[in-house]
Amino acid sequence: MADSKWDRADSMLQKQNRSVLAPVAPAVTPLAPIESQIEDIRKQKMGLIASFKKNKIERSVALEKLQVLYGAQMESVKHALRRAIDVDKGRIDVIADKYIYQLTQEYLNDMRDLGLKNYESRMTTCMQLNDMAARLIEKAEGQDVPPAMKETTVQNILKKYQEFTDRIMEEEIRLPR
Repeated sequence: MADSKWDRADSMLQKQNRSVLAPVAPAVTPLAPIESQIEDIRKQKMGLIASFKKNKIERSVALEKLQVLYGAQMESVKHALRRAIDVDKGRIDVIADKYIYQLTQEYLNDMRDLGLKNYESRMTTCMQLNDMAARLIEKAEGQDVPPAMKETTVQNILKKYQEFTDRIMEEEIRLPR
């Protein structure tokens, strides 16, 4: 039975891993809006280089404009990458939260099952204790001894019976719910 329980757990984990690791083809990438801006900057850069080659603008002006264009392009790329990372982190957090929730549910179900079995064991023990105490009292009362000794023996049996019952019920209260 323990093997089938773990086989079930393994199969559930493998299913989960397949669904988590399955490639997801996003319809629109987080970089899509920025890519069009980057393409516009590339066109401006090509136009700027063409103007410089035709001697329409000076070298220093061309360099300065190129630096501004590269700076703008770098800022766009950095911003887009930060946003893409934030989106991926959010997606990963959702997957992790789902996995943690499922594990927690399984844990709580297992604890509930263990608690019920534990409860059943305690009640079975209580019934066995009842039977044993009844037999001992019957045996004590059937002895050929003075009545005071019978009474003391019966009181001691009842005292131990109460101690055991209290201990069994005390442990039951501490069960996780």
